[in-house]
Amino acid sequence: MGYALFTARKLSLTTRVNQMNAQLMSLSQRQMDLANQIATKESANALRTNSANAQAYSVFAAAVQGGGDTTQAQAALNKTLSDNSSKTAMDDAEIQQLEAKQTQIDLQRKNLETQLNAAQQELESVEKAEQSAIKSSTPGYVG
Repeated sequence: MGYALFTARKLSLTTRVNQMNAQLMSLSQRQMDLANQIATKESANALRTNSANAQAYSVFAAAVQGGGDTTQAQAALNKTLSDNSSKTAMDDAEIQQLEAKQTQIDLQRKNLETQLNAAQQELESVEKAEQSAIKSSTPGYVG
């Protein structure tokens, strides 16, 4: 009868440990997805900014070399730089939101890892108690 209780408890704890491991895997996958989204946004932001700035500087340099009125070219350059700055700020805000989600998931993972360690230790203690009960109940023969 006692062994059945140990077995039932071990099955319960094993199921709990497996569920926590599955949750950890899910959280890890979500973190990876967020990290990929952040990297993609940062790359797209850098590419957009660099190409727009390069084009604006090219137009400005052509106007300066042409010897004409550089006022319009300067205004266009300033507008492009301003637009890029505001777009970058918006992208940075989105990236910060993703990073906040990533931090939240990290806290969930740490909490889950703590619970998992407790469940694994409890499982080990149940297994040791079961082994001890088996040893003590085994009849000894004196020969």
